[in-house]
Amino acid sequence: MTYWIFVTDHMNWDVVLKEGIYGLPEKREKLMKRVKKGDEAFIYMVQEKVEYR
Repeated sequence: MTYWIFVTDHMNWDVVLKEGIYGLPEKREKLMKRVKKGDEAFIYMVQEKVEYR
């Protein structure tokens, strides 16, 4: 079993919850082909940038 960490932002996470699927750009196709049934995936949601003045 392989463990994967995928990074997303708040907007994309809303899509993940609504659609029940996580997608990556085409340039990551080789990576996605390495994910196998039974692997574990963790999704890390990056914090939105807050600008302080």
